[in-house]
Amino acid sequence: MPFPSRPSNPERVSRIFDFDFEGTTAKGFSSGGAGYDVGIDDSTAHSGKKSLRMSYVATPKPSAGEMKPEEAFRTCEEIVRRMQAQREEYAAKSSGKEADWAIQNARVVLQATHMEAGGAPRDRCMAENVKWILDQAPGSKVVLWAHNGHVGRLAVYHDGSMGYYLNEWYGKDHHVVIGFAGGEGQYTALSHGKLRSDNVLAPPPPGSVESYLRASGLPLFLLDLRKASPQSPGSAWLTESRPFRSIGALAMQWQFHAFKVCDLFDMLIYVDKTSPSRTLRD
Repeated sequence: MPFPSRPSNPERVSRIFDFDFEGTTAKGFSSGGAGYDVGIDDSTAHSGKKSLRMSYVATPKPSAGEMKPEEAFRTCEEIVRRMQAQREEYAAKSSGKEADWAIQNARVVLQATHMEAGGAPRDRCMAENVKWILDQAPGSKVVLWAHNGHVGRLAVYHDGSMGYYLNEWYGKDHHVVIGFAGGEGQYTALSHGKLRSDNVLAPPPPGSVESYLRASGLPLFLLDLRKASPQSPGSAWLTESRPFRSIGALAMQWQFHAFKVCDLFDMLIYVDKTSPSRTLRD
């Protein structure tokens, strides 16, 4: 999931967006998720020959006997409540560990129905599940892998990122965040409704974090951001708001947004030339 922000280089907008809508696709526009269809309409135009068409796609009505999301959430909520109340009975018939796992599994289903009903923030649910895993083994450590937008410390999403919540609960003494950056190559993401591995990384614009990292000439390295200082000639640029690549599950034409990477991560792994990830079916 990408960081939501405004483009950092407005002068490049004309290369990213097609405001005349005369092409074959809606360049620079996407539906932002389910519920809307975005495309080019060649049957209606104010000027030129085409126009942008954004239409609402009605959500299919539940079939007879199908439970609505709100009802499913309330039902799951009651199931979790009862399971928690009867935890000792379950533990006596199996074990405390098995009882806790069963309740947690039910809690994850509850989270899913809550999100489907429009109530639970996805990233907070992910953070709560990570916390639950750690609570089962006090003193243990966990390595958590996710998109930059999910692990970063800042509340870049409306309801906060997973990394934001983990930082609130554990702090920098117990929570180390590592981000990824790349120079060129391809990546796997959803494009035009399909999972594709031929999506191309845009060249880092001048002044971006990646442009500085590429200037090192190193193909692969880990950069510790924790000692960067605004007073240091060599590291001050890391404390400034600069374009930084942000791509999530969806392929992006506009890939750079302004952030202070030191506020997001403790370290950065830089890969100059990337290759796309492969699914288990490949």
